[in-house]
Amino acid sequence: MEELDYAPKKIDFWCNDYYIISQEGKYKDWKINQAVFVSPITPELEKAQIHEGEGIVKMAIDEAIESNGFLVGGTNLLKKFKKEFYNRQ
Repeated sequence: MEELDYAPKKIDFWCNDYYIISQEGKYKDWKINQAVFVSPITPELEKAQIHEGEGIVKMAIDEAIESNGFLVGGTNLLKKFKKEFYNRQ
């Protein structure tokens, strides 16, 4: 609700994750704690109003992992996500 002004009909807790920011800059050495939830992508989500960040971007999981737009900890979380959800198929 905070970032998208959207509440999905189905949402499941997936994991707690954390990482230390290793990149130089204002937040170097900060510990990021995140509770991660998963939900299906719906037409309503695609219409959500973005209150934080750049907006919603669709891309393949491998493209997201290889992207330079994520901090190292975020990339590692995407790798965990791929292993958990894509290896089920």
